[in-house]
Amino acid sequence: MPGTMEESDSRILNNDVVWNGGEVSSDEEKELEHQRRIGALVLNLVGFGGRNKEIVDSSYNKARRSDKKLLGNNNERRIYSYLSRLEDLIDRDGNSLEKRLWRLSINSKLLVEYDNIPESHWESVRQELRDNGAGSVKLTESLKREYCEKERELQRESLERWADYLGDEHSPYPLWFKVYAWDGMTKMGAYNKDKRKYEVRNETTVAPYPDPDAEIIAGVFEAINRYYGNSQREFYTKEGERNIKMEQLVQSGSFRKIYEAIQQNIAPIIEPPETTEGVRGEWIEYGVGDEDEIARAANGTGWCIAAPAVAKHYLECGTYGESHDENYGNSDGTNHSKFILFHLIDPVSDKLAKNACASIRLDPDGRVAEISGLRTGQALDDSMVPIVEEKAKTLPGGEKFLLKFADKNRLIKLDHKMKNNEELTKEELEFLYETDRRIETLDTYNSHDPRITELRRHYDIEYACDKGLNVNSLIERMDGRDIEERFDYLVNRKDIDVNHLINMMFGSDVEKHLNYFANRKDVDINLLIDKMYGPDIEKHFDYLIERRGVDINTLAKRIKKHGTKKHLDILRKRGANI
Repeated sequence: MPGTMEESDSRILNNDVVWNGGEVSSDEEKELEHQRRIGALVLNLVGFGGRNKEIVDSSYNKARRSDKKLLGNNNERRIYSYLSRLEDLIDRDGNSLEKRLWRLSINSKLLVEYDNIPESHWESVRQELRDNGAGSVKLTESLKREYCEKERELQRESLERWADYLGDEHSPYPLWFKVYAWDGMTKMGAYNKDKRKYEVRNETTVAPYPDPDAEIIAGVFEAINRYYGNSQREFYTKEGERNIKMEQLVQSGSFRKIYEAIQQNIAPIIEPPETTEGVRGEWIEYGVGDEDEIARAANGTGWCIAAPAVAKHYLECGTYGESHDENYGNSDGTNHSKFILFHLIDPVSDKLAKNACASIRLDPDGRVAEISGLRTGQALDDSMVPIVEEKAKTLPGGEKFLLKFADKNRLIKLDHKMKNNEELTKEELEFLYETDRRIETLDTYNSHDPRITELRRHYDIEYACDKGLNVNSLIERMDGRDIEERFDYLVNRKDIDVNHLINMMFGSDVEKHLNYFANRKDVDINLLIDKMYGPDIEKHFDYLIERRGVDINTLAKRIKKHGTKKHLDILRKRGANI
């Protein structure tokens, strides 16, 4: 990179640096400017500009055409221009745009392609089938493609969890760090428990992306922001000694390596008892100035406030990157932000545990803004739900969480019935399949309560239909895997909308049942083609082109270039727009 690390650092730490042709005025603008310059340095360090040259150069050229004064070395100011432009767009259109942008970041380049899956993976699939009692199974190309589609779906789902986490309106990070975290996460493969490291992801990696861990992500932000954002090189110390190893990792810029190091240092936590009756503990309130105490209480919980800087931002701003004016908090401008954390009694020492197990966050107005627990997606343990609900009811703003608590309690009740192999009523099934309204989630980062999937697998669509629910409304709540498992049952129902069913299926499953679908008069043949994958369409090209009602342009668009060349004459003859 042009210039040394020290030169780049000194530019960032100089708060008199001018950008956009004028001096930065307010404290908020100075902080945003400061963070943007840190982001430009760090993203340049990891080669972000080179890998995303087109969009970065476009932002840079637009800034130059606007006669904006661009300081810093060439690569960093290009990235700065990109960050500035992206921030302007999000500031203009709000969080809804940011959410869409993160979802749009999930593209096919991040999903494994069938042709790139190594033979070693297929051998592991064969071994798994043998271990599960399937004996010697021949993996045909069609079956492999089916497995590939399922692996791609798991990868997509893991990317969606990152997109939802980073795009959440309460996400406590500046935009540059979200870009950096996404960029770094996409290079992380499966976790090797023996080595305590993540494999480096490449085009042959089949494993899903690691789930976002809020506590670890916060630790990465704290490490980078502390090092590059402080002229005294304030950094982590261990037992009073400077943590040289962590400094070296931060200097490398590797998100994966910093993530691994922080993950290895997370403390174990006391788990809540299985029943509410067994819970012993007390609520402790933490306010502005208690950031270090909050971080200690959050250690091991998976919460982002395990980093003091993140806790500080929540307490001071309600979320990252916002500032308050004279209307902030109550009418007198007082900040009423708090974290109210529940600490269990340690059953061994019979003393209050240092770690918390449940959290209620109050915003600057003193109203309940967020509820978090220790389970996946920061869900509460079942035994803690009544205790947290009781506390939330006593707090301003707690009433907006009452439906969430009611739905969580209802799902817990259904879960108990499932474990006891009890029947569900039609009303309970309508709730489970969300025929009247979506089930509200209490969990911080689960857009859908994970318990729902397990319950629907047990009380499946056949069970629900037998209880009187409409089959076409139910398949909207199913994923491709569930539809394939219940395929024979579904297609043999006289009340099924078969085109709606096709639209909900995986492409590999549509190809598997192509002959059946193509011979049904009520099937839209062009919908079949649209759902299938290019190689499968080419394989059945002669069959498909002769089917009644086929739109030749739909068929032409769905095959790859070499397929177009192969069938060019007949496509032209049929009038395709090539």
